[in-house]
Amino acid sequence: MANGQPTSLPPYILKFNTSTLKMRDNDTLEDTVIVRAGVPFDLYLSFSGTGIIWDWAQYLHAPYKVSYFAEGHGGELDTEEKKLGIREANLSYPHPGEYTDAETKIAAVINKPGIYELSAMVTFPGGRGVTGFVSGLMIEVYE
Repeated sequence: MANGQPTSLPPYILKFNTSTLKMRDNDTLEDTVIVRAGVPFDLYLSFSGTGIIWDWAQYLHAPYKVSYFAEGHGGELDTEEKKLGIREANLSYPHPGEYTDAETKIAAVINKPGIYELSAMVTFPGGRGVTGFVSGLMIEVYE
């Protein structure tokens, strides 16, 4: 599930959208949802915007922060919540299309085997009211 805010402004003023959350095992080039415990994997999301405010923010190289989280599911993992990492960078101008992979990627590690739901949040520290969320990526961590 992906959400972006604000949603009440006309798109020519500002539209912000988060679209995908993906994981890539460092041993393969393909997206995966199964990784070995303690082995780093790449985690990234895609986000984009349109409108006058978005163009202005890109022109000013506004800072953004992407935060990644994991929540355990099942048995003792129900209390397992983990901050996987943060990626901070700046918007760029001109920038066609989505910000993804190279602009949002982190290396993450989960040490405890089990099933986890991954999520991410994009914020703009210099500008309140623009936030994006992505959740729902389920992964298995095995020994």
